[in-house]
Amino acid sequence: MKNVIIIALVVLLAMVSVLTCPDRQAHLDAIGKELNSGISQGISSVDNPETDVLLGTLNVFASNLTLGVVKQYLEVDNYFIFSIGKITCRDGSVKRLSVGVFGHVFTTFDDKDVKEWIQNL
Repeated sequence: MKNVIIIALVVLLAMVSVLTCPDRQAHLDAIGKELNSGISQGISSVDNPETDVLLGTLNVFASNLTLGVVKQYLEVDNYFIFSIGKITCRDGSVKRLSVGVFGHVFTTFDDKDVKEWIQNL
């Protein structure tokens, strides 16, 4: 009897996971949110009051450009119970940017990583 209950729970959990597996747009939204946050922090870390307007414009431009690039190259592999967002780089390496499960997308980077990338440009 225990085995039947355990199997039923596993099947139920798998069904819920399949029904709530995030799609490509959910991955784009989560990645875009994280990128925008990191770009904002990276650009605002430049401490120069004379360039505030320029930095604000640059922030909007950089966010839109970055999200456009991600939107063009993002591939989402759907494994039915979870999905993975990835980008294939020019050198052939694959960078995993997000993992989606139960209707939520987790990014594999955070705003500190984006800030570091900006500062290393």
